[in-house]
Amino acid sequence: MVIVMKNRAQRIIGGCPLTFGEGNIKGRIKNVLNFKRPVAWVLIISVLAVILSSVCLLTNPAQKLELELELPDATSVLSMEMEQINEGTNIGRTTVTDSEDIKTVLSALSGARKTLTQSVNDNPTQENYLVVKLVLEREEKTLCLYTQWNGYYVEEPYIGVYKYKSDRETNVAIHKIYNDRLSAATSSLEPLTLDDVRELARKGDNLVFGDFKDFKGADFSSNFNYRIMGCSVEGGFRLIVRTDGKQIDSANLESIWESGGSGIDIRYSDVDEFIKGHPSSEALTSDKARTVAESSSSGRKNIEKGTSREMVLQIMGEPNFTLSGLHGDGYVLEDGSTVVFYYGADELVYEIKRSDEPWKLLGNADINRDGLKESIYLDQSQRDNGFVTLHIDDSSGKALWSEEANTSHVGWTSLFLCEQGGEDYLLRYLPGMWQGYCTYTYTLFTLEGGVEHVVRSNTIGFDVNGVNKLDAPKMIAFAKEVNALLGQSTLLLSSEGGEYSFGPSSADRFFERYSWLDDTPVLYAVGDDLKTHLVKYSEYAVSNHR
Repeated sequence: MVIVMKNRAQRIIGGCPLTFGEGNIKGRIKNVLNFKRPVAWVLIISVLAVILSSVCLLTNPAQKLELELELPDATSVLSMEMEQINEGTNIGRTTVTDSEDIKTVLSALSGARKTLTQSVNDNPTQENYLVVKLVLEREEKTLCLYTQWNGYYVEEPYIGVYKYKSDRETNVAIHKIYNDRLSAATSSLEPLTLDDVRELARKGDNLVFGDFKDFKGADFSSNFNYRIMGCSVEGGFRLIVRTDGKQIDSANLESIWESGGSGIDIRYSDVDEFIKGHPSSEALTSDKARTVAESSSSGRKNIEKGTSREMVLQIMGEPNFTLSGLHGDGYVLEDGSTVVFYYGADELVYEIKRSDEPWKLLGNADINRDGLKESIYLDQSQRDNGFVTLHIDDSSGKALWSEEANTSHVGWTSLFLCEQGGEDYLLRYLPGMWQGYCTYTYTLFTLEGGVEHVVRSNTIGFDVNGVNKLDAPKMIAFAKEVNALLGQSTLLLSSEGGEYSFGPSSADRFFERYSWLDDTPVLYAVGDDLKTHLVKYSEYAVSNHR
């Protein structure tokens, strides 16, 4: 009836029917009368097709990739700039164009997984890191590599902090690429001769920083606005130049056998008189060098900035330990204190760190299962640099294992000596929270062969923002599990919460009770147990999130 009414006495504009194909009313009525409902299987297939299309459209295929570090293909990288920062000091910058070297670095970083730590500055909070800048056709990508918790991390400024799967050999290979290229870049530069120093001295107040551009030197600067450059000079001397880039503040010639600041400013003093009053290294044999070294209470006092690594080894002997990710040698002195010499790419000392506090013996335990007790030491020699270290030496005194901790969020950790069934274990507990998202992990392990062998481990993840309900029974079970281990443990070292705690002492205060619950006391009644606290908090957080 509707079709008939629509076609009765209607005006057609421009000879074209406007609706329902108005030109054939009889045919349309027949089509309506002959209409049949589609069979069931056609409807089912159609509905499934719609559902599948909706799921595909709602799914974000890139969501998974957001958890991984995005890296360009090696073939699209035009060059790679590398720059080492040690103790806040710029050691030097070099450019890498070799495709294999670029591929090596990208391969090592491939698959790096995003952590909960955020990047909020141009540079990491760490004092020591390697900057890798990937230069592409239309953009540059900056990455900062460093080690922490015996793990390897890469930070992309303002994007995130990622942990990449690597081993020490791979990490050393990355630094070798940097060091080899930096050495090659400076190999054409020459150390200063005494005649060079005399020529520079004649310039007096007209001496400028550009006069040193053709000589090999190490930059000791801690920022880009002020330069402190040390140049090796033949005969056992060094020249330390300080400048803001516009004028020379000082150009001091010093003997490597005397303390820093004991030399002369070549612009205003007689260079030859100074040289005559100081023996040259050419006249010093190794035995004489040792005699000079032993002439003071400690040979290290004869080592200053600008001293060559060769001379350090001659005076101090082989190092007791080397620095991971840095170029430096460490020595344990007779009184138990430590001294570390840091070297630049030119093998000259650019920094010396001394700890007057000896390593503290925390205890002895058989953790490597060799039937003999290892020694557990606390090393605070680098505390001023932002970290402390737990060292374990085997029964012969040889280094077996170590782990660093610091007070920055990414460096929080707690280590305990745990006894189970008459056997000794190490227990690491990491209750981590970042912006309300939590990952709590404990690991019970031994050190057979100096390698961590995990005996038992467990992890629980949850959020306190109310995005999801808390699984109270699961959280209670996890707390009981870790507390049972802590109840049989002695604290060795902790930086949890950004504060250091040193053992040996009770582990009771580290018992897990989810202390963030204390921030909302109004939710709980007197006598509520932990499970009730978790349930009430979860209901409150979820309702507020909505």
